[in-house]
Amino acid sequence: MAGKIVAVAGATGSVGRLIVQTCLGDPRIDKVIAIVRKTIPAEKAEDLWGSNNTTGLTQVQVDYPSLEDDNKNATLRDSLKGANAFITGLGLYSGKSTEAEMDLVEGKYNSQLATIAHEAGATRGAYLSGQGVKQPATEGRAFAMFGRAKGRAEETLAGVFSGPSEGHVSARPAAIFDRPGAPVYGIFDTVLGRWPFSSLRDTNFGISANDIAKGMVQGALFDSECGNIILENKGIKEAARRYDMALNETH
Repeated sequence: MAGKIVAVAGATGSVGRLIVQTCLGDPRIDKVIAIVRKTIPAEKAEDLWGSNNTTGLTQVQVDYPSLEDDNKNATLRDSLKGANAFITGLGLYSGKSTEAEMDLVEGKYNSQLATIAHEAGATRGAYLSGQGVKQPATEGRAFAMFGRAKGRAEETLAGVFSGPSEGHVSARPAAIFDRPGAPVYGIFDTVLGRWPFSSLRDTNFGISANDIAKGMVQGALFDSECGNIILENKGIKEAARRYDMALNETH
């Protein structure tokens, strides 16, 4: 049986890089297509993903503002051909962005990439969302800008993978521990690493970045549930454990 092929956007982010690493270490996955703004040189690719471009990893460089160019999209569609799933960690941090900027990146760019991946054959998707998010049509209006923008993005992406046998996972983690790279939220990340806040890691309020990566890969590539799937911390952790159990069985 042929292995899976997955396209990953936001592949250099703190969770996105772990999604790529997870997929590259999985013998059930033959190919990872990392969607990047700029091609990552081999030595940095080794540091980011634990691999360079010769071991089942292909980089596809995308200029996001040009996603409306049909000719360029045809080339991108060819690059994503055969992908089983599209997973995205592409996004902006709300503390440094306006709602319009979040809508552009979280909503428009992600949905354009998802649509192209869907046209290339992907039948499932997963999106890195967050706690406090609400999809407006079914859950009402979120209080915070972050929740509103990501809720619209969730709803739009779920609409791309809405066929009878398709599915889309919106992962809504809360406090994220063990993120690689520079602190994303500065002092907040530092505080989380200290006692007693570090003990939250083992509760349903906290979650490790590795579990988010595993849960999103499980939901996008290996679970069979269809439709609009929302996973908060507990559900992401359960998906991560299913991933670990299934992977162990392959060894």
